[in-house]
Amino acid sequence: MGDTGVQLALPPFWLIHALTWPPRIDQWSLARAALVWVPSAAGPLPRAARDVRHVAEVYHQVHSGNVVFFSDLDDFLDEEGTSWSERRTDPRLALDQLLDDELTVPILLLPIGWHAHKILTESVRTSVDPGDEPGDAPVPAWHREAVRRAIALQLAADWPAHIQRLSEQGRLAPPIADDLDIPANGPESG
Repeated sequence: MGDTGVQLALPPFWLIHALTWPPRIDQWSLARAALVWVPSAAGPLPRAARDVRHVAEVYHQVHSGNVVFFSDLDDFLDEEGTSWSERRTDPRLALDQLLDDELTVPILLLPIGWHAHKILTESVRTSVDPGDEPGDAPVPAWHREAVRRAIALQLAADWPAHIQRLSEQGRLAPPIADDLDIPANGPESG
């Protein structure tokens, strides 16, 4: 594995996005309902994904830790007195851009349980969804940290082998400076 592969196999942090929970999967099963990527190792990105990377890197500088939930970024922006809409970034578009096979961003669809998925989607401050059943108690902070630790352990075991496979398949590109403006539909061809 080259230098890029080593950098990717031991990233400073992973960013975890909750995907939609599959309707056919019950709450006792696992589903590939979380997208994992390493913002610091991504090459040139379209604007929305690049802004998510920037916010994630700033969040990581302030809070550290090796697993960052996307909902952490929402809370962080709120604490900073801003939002994705004020930044003119649509995080769903960024997620779609990451899932686009034309980008050379190493991602992993992570199997998680329903409870972990629910924690990934919840804000730290609003831990009960309005659509929840009456009487649902807020999720304690230690649950959130337990899920974070479990994901970190799973990624520490699975991520290096995933990067090795991508490297062997020639699907890794070296990280590139962040100053390129890549349109949402990829680089313009001339």
